[in-house]
This record gives sequence, C-alpha cells and structure tokens, in this order.
Amino acid sequence: MRPTRNHWGIIGPIPHSEFEPESIRAKIRANPLLAGVDADAVKPRVMTLTQSTYDGVLYNTEEIKSLLDGYVDNLHFDEAWLPHAAFHPFYGTYHAMGRKRGRTKHSVTYATQSIHKLLAGISQASHVLVQDPRM
Repeated sequence: MRPTRNHWGIIGPIPHSEFEPESIRAKIRANPLLAGVDADAVKPRVMTLTQSTYDGVLYNTEEIKSLLDGYVDNLHFDEAWLPHAAFHPFYGTYHAMGRKRGRTKHSVTYATQSIHKLLAGISQASHVLVQDPRM
C-alpha cells in the first residue's frame, strides 16, 4: 500500500482506496514477482500497518478491519507509539482493539506495543496483543 507524500517529503496517510481488496488484487496482478498467481484466488496472509507513524498519522482501524476482514488472514497494527490510546476516548477507533469494541469475524487482529517507549527507559517491555475471532 502506497502512502501519500507532500512536497516537504513528509509521508502522509495511505489513501482509503489502497485498503480496498480490488486495489490489492490489482497490485498482485501488476507485480512481476507474482506472475502466474491468480489474484482472484489468492488471499494475502498479513497486512501490517504502522499506527501511529512518526509524523502522527492515525488510521481508523475499524474501517480497515471491516474492509479486510476475511480477505487478509492476519491484520497487524504496529502501535509501538500508541499503547496509551485505549485509555482515552479521544482515540476512539484509532487503535486496534479495546473494551466494548467488536471483533473481526474471520481475520486475526494483532497489536504490537512498545511499552518501554512510554516508560522512559525503565524497561524494554513490549506487548503483542492477539484477538482471535473464534474466541
């Protein structure tokens, strides 16, 4: 998925259209390394998205999960700088999972969080949160 970039070189958000399955199929068809692969039959195994980026770009994870649930087997949100999001209503649906949030029906959702980035070097702890739709 290709993000936008402004004239200062700052990487911006990935357009919503890039997350649509047909857009992903088109990229599979156009990739010379995947010659002979039936883009309509193959399913991507994992989507990894940096949430939030160094420039502060956040994505609505619920929209992405609804677009890709069942099409991509594993949805990985790299929330290295965002483990605090579940604790403030400002972030709403801008983090992978939380209380009172629906689960995907088919895809496994992952959130990786680098807790040590918020604890001022007290530890090197990280979390890998997994939400299996079958449980």
